[in-house]
Amino acid sequence: MLRWETFDDEEQTRLIHETLRALTPEEAGHLRRIVEELARPEAHDPKLAAVRHFLTEQRTEGKTWLECGCIVFSQYYDTVYWIGAEIAKTLAGEPVGVYAGAGKSGLFRGEDFSSVEREDIRNAVKKREIRLVVATDAACEGLNLQTLGTLINVDLPWNPHAWSSVLAASSDLVRHGTQWTCSILSITIPRTKRSTRFSRAG
Repeated sequence: MLRWETFDDEEQTRLIHETLRALTPEEAGHLRRIVEELARPEAHDPKLAAVRHFLTEQRTEGKTWLECGCIVFSQYYDTVYWIGAEIAKTLAGEPVGVYAGAGKSGLFRGEDFSSVEREDIRNAVKKREIRLVVATDAACEGLNLQTLGTLINVDLPWNPHAWSSVLAASSDLVRHGTQWTCSILSITIPRTKRSTRFSRAG
């Protein structure tokens, strides 16, 4: 019988470090080669491309998703930080909030990142001073989604409890986002077990 567990950001980081320390030299070499390939200038991440497209080109009632306000979810802090950093580079002057575990939240302005308390991000979203937030699903509790009209799920957790929290956040967005039509995008890889499972649940 499989046992499902949820981990906060700090616990995830600890487990990742423990796993990396246990790698054999051969396994570490394979990972280094993967990192090198992904770091090539011509490397292209289809999920990041999809996020960029929906933020700047996809329109709902004549507005881009960025103009509607958007929250981007991932279950991994590293993904949240990376997406925030990459999107901030291409959206000149647009503040991008990173909403995560204690001590990890902050704000991107261009390539500059500064640590910010989660409460400050919540207040800025409420005042419409920030219209783009990238958040971990574990940290999304307490974030008022009322002023954000769109939501993007970058990855879908295998853990059914964590999955339920993402769907609940999506439902909260639909319930509270009254200014614009609320739109939700969940990015999956076609013909995988994860995409099939989500399709059946939806």
